[in-house]
Order: sequence, then structure tokens, then C-alpha cells
Amino acid sequence: MLRDELREHTCSHHERVEHVLDIPRSVRSPRAYLRLLERFYGFYAPYESQLLAHAGQLATAGVDLSKRLKAYNLSDDLRSMGLQQERILLLPRCEQLPSLLTWHHALGAMYVTEGSTLGSQIITRTLRDSLILGGETQTTFLVGYASRTGMMWRSFVDALNAVQLAVSERDAVLTAAAQTFDSIAVWMSGEAHVETGDARLG
Repeated sequence: MLRDELREHTCSHHERVEHVLDIPRSVRSPRAYLRLLERFYGFYAPYESQLLAHAGQLATAGVDLSKRLKAYNLSDDLRSMGLQQERILLLPRCEQLPSLLTWHHALGAMYVTEGSTLGSQIITRTLRDSLILGGETQTTFLVGYASRTGMMWRSFVDALNAVQLAVSERDAVLTAAAQTFDSIAVWMSGEAHVETGDARLG
């Protein structure tokens, strides 16, 4: 199964991201949480712009991208914490993104970002307890698909495992997944180069 291959191929890359983020321990104040959201937005906005170029082929493979975009939720959360939309659009953007040249690469990258929604309920409860965050919109991004998270993940995995791929296409999926983990790790650690934001996603 492709999902199993991805898990095995990206194990060490996944562990690196978890070590870099460690959200419950590293985010101990509303200010730190705001910086976390800003950093996530700086990755997801340009990343999802690349994904959108493959929306049609992903839909044919059974993945409806329109239901899985996350930059909009990040933008809502940032506004709920006091940032104006103009400021959000000027946040630094990650330049060292995974190379999503084909829809197979996009599928591999989405294995990472869709998988990241798992466990979000626990993280969200922890942050609300420790930061006393008010309002539902402040955790829209981390809450993921809320009660639908399990169902959304299973439907993505079903689509992933159902895709018929040539060897080179399978390699593209695996490569993109590893690159995506690495890109997130570098970006969230603050080591990546940045570019000025624009208004393509908001």
C-alpha cells in the first residue's frame, strides 16, 4: 500500500519536524502562538498556491482540494488575534518549498499536510488550557477538520492507495513527501530564506 510506503520512507523526516515544532512545550504564551500562526501561514500560503495548479488532476484521483485548503483558516486565526489583512499578506513567505512539478508530487506533499491534522484536537485543548485563548476562530487551523478529521484522513488515504502509478510516478510521490517534511522543518525552525508576501491567497 502506498500509504505504508510513505510512512516508512518519511519516518526520519517526520521525526525531524516533530522535534522542531514540539508545539505544546514551545508555545507558552499568546505571543508565541501568534508567531507560530504567522510562520505556518508563511508556509501554507505559497505551498497551497502550488497545489492549486494540480487541483483538477487531484480531483480526478479522488482528492477534492477545495475542502482541504488551510491558509484561509490561518488568515482567520491571525485576524482574530488582531492582525490586519494587509499585515497578513505581507508576512514572510517560505521560498524553499517542495518541488510540486506534477500532481504526483502534489499528492505526496499532501500526505504530509493532511496527516498533520491528526492529533490536532489534543494540541488545541492543551493550548486553550495553557494560553486561555478565547473564541473558536483562534484555533481554526490547529483544530483541522474537528469531528470530521478522522473521516477526512481516511478518505485521503483511500484515494492515495487507489491511485495506479508507474514506478517513476510512485517515486515522485515519495520524494515530494520527504521534501515537504524537510521544507516544513527548515521553515519552522527559522533557518529558511523568505520572500515578501503577496495577495494570491488570503
